Formats: sequence, structure tokens, C-alpha cells
Amino acid sequence: PDIARKDAPYTPYIYTESEILAIWDVFDHLKPRGGFPVRQFVIPAMIKLMYCCGLRPAEARNLRVNDVDLDIGRLNIMESKQHRSRIVMMADDVTEMLSDCNTIVTSTMPEREPFFPNSEGSFYGKRGLEKTFRQVLKKAGVTGTGRGNPDKEVFLAGNSRMMRECHAVVSFSYLLYSGDRSISPMKV
Repeated sequence: PDIARKDAPYTPYIYTESEILAIWDVFDHLKPRGGFPVRQFVIPAMIKLMYCCGLRPAEARNLRVNDVDLDIGRLNIMESKQHRSRIVMMADDVTEMLSDCNTIVTSTMPEREPFFPNSEGSFYGKRGLEKTFRQVLKKAGVTGTGRGNPDKEVFLAGNSRMMRECHAVVSFSYLLYSGDRSISPMKV
């Protein structure tokens, strides 16, 4: 007998241009939280990196300082999907954004291992990113989320089950693949 769990068919939600701009605006105005003075830099940089470079949420969350070469704009994605590693080259504006973030975070957490640390200096967790994303959607006034359940929504372009399960952030690929660069998070 086939006892494998069958998930309901998933239809990704494609955010409108105005929803995307509202989401970026909320991320760009995050406030620091007690005990996590760099939150307003870490989270937007992580989300923008996922958007601009097509990273899976776990790939961005698991980046180590040593995996990011800001001199040449290179990310070493280690042991990702199917335990494969890959190299991702960043555009100059993305590299500059990460460099700015790194400078600020290093001033507070100089000996950190994760590039995007949580409040304890450890790797950012899946649940923390999910919670922040749900709060951002609500604050941005974005209610159209596929099944109507933000826990099952994807912010990064996602057809894969892995990305749906990561619950992180955006059906933005239609903009990337259509060549529309006017909604770059670096210009918002």
C-alpha cells in the first residue's frame, strides 16, 4: 500500500508590484529589538539576498562569514540541495548591500560564525524567519497569500516542496525572468 503523505496541490501566489513594494518598505523600516540591535540590518539583507540571487531560505540562513567573499562578490553555498555545493556570483549592488550589513553586524558581533546571526549570535532559525515574514505581510497589508495561510506561503519563487516548507519569502521570479529590474530591492 502507498502510505506516503500526499500534500494538497500548491499554487504559488504571485505578488503584485504594489505588494512587493509594500513588503520591501516594511523590511526597510524594521526596528531593532531589545537584545538584537542589528535585526533591522540582518533580516532585510538576508531577504534581499534570497531575492536577488535566487537562494533557498536555508541557504541564506546557513551562510557563514567565511562563505561570503565581499571582495569579488562570491557566495559559496555549501551542502545545499541534495548535499551539493555551488558558487553564486552577486551583482555589485548586492555585494555592496552585504558589505554594509557585514560592517554593521561585525561591529556588534565581531567573532560571529553565521553571516546572518540571530540575537544570540547563532544561525537564524526557520521559525524566526517565518514569524517575521508573517508580521511583514500583515504590516504591508498583503492579504492574498495563495491558500490564505501565511504559514504555507512562499516569498521566493517556488515550485519546489523544499522552498514551500521553508516558508520564507516571495513569488518574485516572474519579475526576474521577465527582465523587469525596476523593482530591485536595492532601489526601493
